[in-house]
Amino acid sequence: MVHHPTLLPLTYMARRLRVPPAWLRAEAEAGRLPHLKADTAFLFDPDLVERLLTERSRCGLKSTAVDPTADIPREDEIRRRLAVVLTEADLLRSQLRVSKRIERERKRLRQLSADAEQVSTEQIDTGSK
Repeated sequence: MVHHPTLLPLTYMARRLRVPPAWLRAEAEAGRLPHLKADTAFLFDPDLVERLLTERSRCGLKSTAVDPTADIPREDEIRRRLAVVLTEADLLRSQLRVSKRIERERKRLRQLSADAEQVSTEQIDTGSK
């Protein structure tokens, strides 16, 4: 099964990293952290951001020995992944609606069956009198 990253909004990501949201926003706007900007919202892949920050802390900000951004997906790749996740969410919502409709129909059929059984019992009772 394909793993799709969970994207967290800025405040949740900041809380997870235990950093001020303003710092996280500034890093993202400066292009130092990968993110997806959806209208005014900043969305982050937590695994990717944590890996990048860990690498930055190991190398120091001025180190060029390791390029921590080498495997960061571009914004278009993040958008594509987000579109896939949203499509899957739409499919799940559709499946849920169908499941609820099926359950309503089953409940209605059980009620009709119970009503038919009651009518049949009443007819037998009135026929035997």
